[in-house]
Amino acid sequence: MAIAEVYNPSTLMGELIHMGLETFNEIEGYKVTSEVEGEKEVNLGEKVVKIKGRADIILQKDEEKIIVEIKSARGDKGLPHRHHLMQLQAYLWLFGAKKGILFYVTPERFTEFTVDKPLDEATIIKLVQENISLSPSPRFAWECEYCVFSIVCPNKKK
Repeated sequence: MAIAEVYNPSTLMGELIHMGLETFNEIEGYKVTSEVEGEKEVNLGEKVVKIKGRADIILQKDEEKIIVEIKSARGDKGLPHRHHLMQLQAYLWLFGAKKGILFYVTPERFTEFTVDKPLDEATIIKLVQENISLSPSPRFAWECEYCVFSIVCPNKKK
């Protein structure tokens, strides 16, 4: 299988950026752990739902835990993206952390945004309920631009 069959240029760039940053063992005295999976259950009344997520990097020093979410973008316009902020806030809740860093790599620069407000469980439950009632995927047209199946997908958004 050729790499071009699996990745488009944007997703390959994102994968390479992640691989490069995940090679660090220590950053400024923090132990670096890459691709850490987390899981919590929430009660939706008659139903219990498992929430899962994978943090790109967790920095740990003593009791302090910082979640790092790495994103690549084509440019600086509109950063940080709202859905990226919410994803990191959900990870803060999921991993029980008080601080997160949204780290962007763009052609112009590296930039980061500090996030210190996790979503609360009530907000997580509301988001899950909203997503159950909506069509599953895609939610945004831009998602189709990154999907290798968009050419054959009946749900493709334009």
